[in-house]
Amino acid sequence: MSPLRLRMSGCGGGAVAAAWLLFAPMATGLPAAQQVVDLPAEDRTLAGDFPEVFRIGSETEDWSILTFVTSLGFDSSGNLHIADFGNHEGGGESLRVLVVDSAGAPVIEFGRPGGGPGEFANAYAAVTLRDGRTVVPDYGRSYYHVFDSHGDLERMVRMAPSEPEGTQTNHNYLASRTARLLRPVSGSVLLGYPVKIYEAQYNNNIYRGFQFPGPRIVERIDLDGREATTSEVVRAWAPEGAQDPIPPTFLPKLLFDVLPDGGLVYADSTLYEIKYLSAEGELVRILRRPFPSRKMGLGIDDFFDERRELRQDEVEELVGEHYTGRVADLTTTFLMFLQSKKAAEKEALRRFIEDFGGELPVLDGLRTTWDGGVWVRRTPEGGLPWTDHLIGNVLRGYAEATTPAPPARIDVIDPEGNYVGTIPEREAIMFSAFGPNGLVAHVETDEFDVQTVVVRRLPPDLR
Repeated sequence: MSPLRLRMSGCGGGAVAAAWLLFAPMATGLPAAQQVVDLPAEDRTLAGDFPEVFRIGSETEDWSILTFVTSLGFDSSGNLHIADFGNHEGGGESLRVLVVDSAGAPVIEFGRPGGGPGEFANAYAAVTLRDGRTVVPDYGRSYYHVFDSHGDLERMVRMAPSEPEGTQTNHNYLASRTARLLRPVSGSVLLGYPVKIYEAQYNNNIYRGFQFPGPRIVERIDLDGREATTSEVVRAWAPEGAQDPIPPTFLPKLLFDVLPDGGLVYADSTLYEIKYLSAEGELVRILRRPFPSRKMGLGIDDFFDERRELRQDEVEELVGEHYTGRVADLTTTFLMFLQSKKAAEKEALRRFIEDFGGELPVLDGLRTTWDGGVWVRRTPEGGLPWTDHLIGNVLRGYAEATTPAPPARIDVIDPEGNYVGTIPEREAIMFSAFGPNGLVAHVETDEFDVQTVVVRRLPPDLR
């Protein structure tokens, strides 16, 4: 059965969207939600001190030295797949995939730059399937590389066609659509969050980047054939008029992850609402906690003045990621572009606050565990949402967020949808990967920006 399309548009932040789901299914042909669960309002404190199993990156062996970890994932054997982007064997910056066993011993290593079978032109992260295979999206070659559990190339699958070249967005950029944030489902199926890739011209130079016009969707990506096929699974809620460049801090995130049975959990509003879909795309459960969305505490000018302006060298580095000409020629133009973009963002934010009240979303992160539990990161009290979900995961193409998030409470929900408790800010870690037998992994960075992958083990009631 093909996944059901849930359309959540034109109805406002949280409560209205939920009401639309619960009371309008007969008119729209959607199945009624089977279960609406109101979770308790008071937090039940959980201990967040989990025993360490091993760590990778602090050793002196060459194989263990990490440059920039972009994704982590476990397979059913407990092996951890580490995608590391940096200067590796083969020349130039590229992605390598390092696989270690459940005790931290090396198993295999693969991946190198090039134009041959299984070689990468523009790959940043990897997706680990439960059976031990690895999928590496290569945006430079427009292929998915599928490797078997031994690290050997199994096949290459062409990415689904993008929108026709020349499609004009509301900012007159040439646009195509590419799935960036990817989650494994089963077999050769992934779920993806597609974004727009645009090209804009400034003083006869081409700048390439990303934006989010149009609907926010989760799509199913099937890699069984020679060319990937896609179909829409979820169309998330978004404020009407959100086509303008609203800073992502003020747009509710589209958070989603996959359940062990192929189902999906996601959140897309400003309120505390988590929606469960079955593998067939049927809405089966909504979890809610009675936390109201919070109004933005700062004024518009205060918010923008508080943001640190990019230095000249930072701009050159940023420009260099998307521009192959003389970076110095574009830097001045790009700085002017940033100033005009900032002015446009301020005006869009003013309109957004006038139309929608400037609400900050309650939920700031969401992941599923190996056994089907859900970990929910809440927006820090008195703070702003964490934008790495967009900058790290979606914009740059990383499969998982590996940068440590600022302190915030994490709610733990068991596989049956029951609230287990909340890990307080001082102890909370939103893990980048959840594996079998309670294994979890995250990245630590020291004062010299040296990264270490740390593997811990959760107690049974938190898996």
